[in-house]
Amino acid sequence: MLRDLRAHGVDTEKIAEDPDNPLGVTIILLDSQHQNYIIAAYGANAACDGDQVEAADPLLLQLEIPFEASLQTAQQARSKGVAVVWGPAPARELPLDLYESVDLFMTNQVEATALTGVKVTDVPSARSASDVLRSGGVPVVVVKLGGDGAFYTSPQAAAAMHRPTT
Repeated sequence: MLRDLRAHGVDTEKIAEDPDNPLGVTIILLDSQHQNYIIAAYGANAACDGDQVEAADPLLLQLEIPFEASLQTAQQARSKGVAVVWGPAPARELPLDLYESVDLFMTNQVEATALTGVKVTDVPSARSASDVLRSGGVPVVVVKLGGDGAFYTSPQAAAAMHRPTT
C-alpha cells in the first residue's frame, strides 16, 4: 500500500508501520433502503496512541483509533489554537469532556440518535439533537440527513440551514 501511495505522489513520510498488527479493513454494506452498515476490523489502528497522532490544522478525528488517543490529540490541538472537527463514527457513548475539545461536531442520523437519545429522522429532530450536543459545549454541529441534506447550527447562525441534496 505504501509503495502504491508513493508511486502516486503521496507523501508517506509520517505514516508509521506496525509490524505487530495487521492493516485494518472496513466493509460498508447497504440495505434495501440504502442505509449503510459498517463492519470494521481495526488492526493497527487499535494499537495507536496519542503520541502517534500529530495535529493538522484543521484536525479531523473519528473513532477509528482508540478514543483516548483521539481525545489527547484534540486537547493538544485546541491548546495550540487548532480547529478540531470530530465525526463520531462508529457511534458509541462519549464522555462530556470530549465536547469541550471540539469546534465542529459532524454526525449522521444514527450517531446523533445514539449520542443524544433523540431519534433523528428529520430537520426538527436534528435540531433537537443538535441542541443536546451544543449544551455539552460543542459550538458548531452538523447533522447529516442522507438524501435530505444536512442540518447546521452554530452560535452565529440565526437559523440553521437545511439543504437537501439533488
